[in-house]
Amino acid sequence: MTSSLPRGVYSTPPPLVDWVVRSVHLLLRDRFALAGGLADPKVRLLDPAAGPLNFILAAWTQALSHHAACGGDAARLLDEHLLPHSRGIEALADTCRVGRAALRDFLAPYGRRCPKSRILVCGDALSGPAAGALVSGGLPVILGNPPWIGLAPHRGPWITSLLRGYQLPDGRVDPGCYQVDEMPLRDRNKRWILDDCIKFLRLAQWIVDQAGAGIVAFVINHNALDAPTLRGFRSSLFQAFGEVWALDLHGNRRKAGENTGDQNLFPGVRQGSAVLLLVKRTGLERRIFRSDLKGSRASKLQALDGDLSNLSWTELRPRSPLYLLTASAEAELEHEYLRGVPLDRIFPQHTCGLITGRDSLFTATDRRTLELRLQREDRLDWLPGLTLFLARPFDLRYIVYLPALLARPRRRMMSHLRKPNLALVVPRLQKDPGAVLITSCLTGHKAVTHYDTSSIFPLYIYSEDQPSPNISTPLANALSEVYGTEVLPEDLLSYIYAVLQSTSYQQRYRSLLAQGFPRIPFPRRTQTFGQLVNRGRELILLHLLRDERIASATPPLHGETSLLLDDCAYSAEDHCLVLNRRGLRFSKVTPEVWGFRVGGYAVVPLWLRARRGRALDARELIEAGSLLAALHLTVLVREDLATLFRSVVEDCAASSFLRTFTRND
Repeated sequence: MTSSLPRGVYSTPPPLVDWVVRSVHLLLRDRFALAGGLADPKVRLLDPAAGPLNFILAAWTQALSHHAACGGDAARLLDEHLLPHSRGIEALADTCRVGRAALRDFLAPYGRRCPKSRILVCGDALSGPAAGALVSGGLPVILGNPPWIGLAPHRGPWITSLLRGYQLPDGRVDPGCYQVDEMPLRDRNKRWILDDCIKFLRLAQWIVDQAGAGIVAFVINHNALDAPTLRGFRSSLFQAFGEVWALDLHGNRRKAGENTGDQNLFPGVRQGSAVLLLVKRTGLERRIFRSDLKGSRASKLQALDGDLSNLSWTELRPRSPLYLLTASAEAELEHEYLRGVPLDRIFPQHTCGLITGRDSLFTATDRRTLELRLQREDRLDWLPGLTLFLARPFDLRYIVYLPALLARPRRRMMSHLRKPNLALVVPRLQKDPGAVLITSCLTGHKAVTHYDTSSIFPLYIYSEDQPSPNISTPLANALSEVYGTEVLPEDLLSYIYAVLQSTSYQQRYRSLLAQGFPRIPFPRRTQTFGQLVNRGRELILLHLLRDERIASATPPLHGETSLLLDDCAYSAEDHCLVLNRRGLRFSKVTPEVWGFRVGGYAVVPLWLRARRGRALDARELIEAGSLLAALHLTVLVREDLATLFRSVVEDCAASSFLRTFTRND
């Protein structure tokens, strides 16, 4: 397809096009016993997002090559099969002109003229069922590289209804993308189901379902392989097709762990790619396979010099409720992880962090700066709205919190944090490990991670100044029954915080934490639960800078405190954190403290950078020292957590007492 980034359209590397076509040719011969493969007259080719017709022309090249090797006549194959049985549809008029020019060039050596609009139709394949009629009367083979665009502009009623399900020829009903295991998706944000890539896959699935057999071969956004919102879509695919071959080409620069030494096959594209090969045939054994290609672009293109038979494939057993197309070792870990209770089933009420819409006006790192700014703006009437809020990890700043002025004040839930309360701050998807923190005040939408909006889970919900626990009552009752005593809200929060802060938990489930809200495992033994509660309580006090040990653990501060913060630097050799080159510094700062991260944020460098260019006031100097002490003590507590969390995993291995709460329905 031609390059047109706003529409999510990318030019497909020719070696990838050829690999897809050769793999389809192989599947036609092996699964459908069509000796001619793409050259067999039963085949009906369709590319519903044809671009410059590169997939169709590559398929013709493969068919003609095979036909010639068998002693066939190329002109006859073109006239009797390829020209009458191949169709491309393209929505962009300019791209259609490029495709028709390519078609003319292809046919010229064979003395054939280009049929003006029969092979490449300028139109919208998603607008109605007409695309299915183009492949009637034979075996549909639908291939190509449809657009990848999450906020897709195409909201046509026909394709939108197809996403919600449709009736099959035998009277059964395809469940669609908005439910899984006969339960509707509970996700708040379902927009990725509307990705054009998913719509074209649904169109292809519908066409093959109507025909009763066929092949789909699409280059896609590789998020479709594991995105949690698309679990209903994957479940539907597994029911519709006998064989699924998923080749993950990786190259995603947006995912943590995906970009180290790994290049995208599509130059200049940040999103990773994949290929789905889907086969439907009566009597075909249901099997699902996955292969992965990582590394340089050149190494990937070299690996694609063949077809699917030249790659190493792993057979998968995708499980409910996520139906992930992940390798078997990960599937076992997924099964273990899914025994945990999703965070949003523990704390029913939650919200995203607030957005001011204009931080430069409404926020500042110190109160005095904000007051002077309001005075200059002649907005002293806003002064009553000044309060603390958590902007970044451990970074309390001041904000003018007047909901009528802010872009996303999250008024309903933030009101509970303006009273005595605690709240967990966790993103729904953790692209970086350790994206979790505790807060007791208003919280911003990027408080714990660069990439995703932070979600806020308050411990208490206030009604007429009376707090009530924001905890699932059935879950609280189940836990109290297991542990033989009432589980207090603060104890439950402390336990959960200890689990989420455990580096063992973060590392063990790293890939799964990118699938949805964290799941919390609960041990059967009261002693194990209690030990985690104690550690979590320690961490909460440390991270709120309220632990009594902080004062004695604060590293020494040297130099003139009136000096401005300049380019701060750290010396690992003498454990010295330099705030000003003229001598202002903290000594006895360990490398672990300097390198401490929450999500993608380097806590200490980020805190100092936000205050660069001015002298710290007395409160901030104390806060800086307390932060360094709290992080040092956190490192020590986390060492104990590693062993304790292993006990939780072992104790939960045969646990089924929370089965009711572990469904992701």
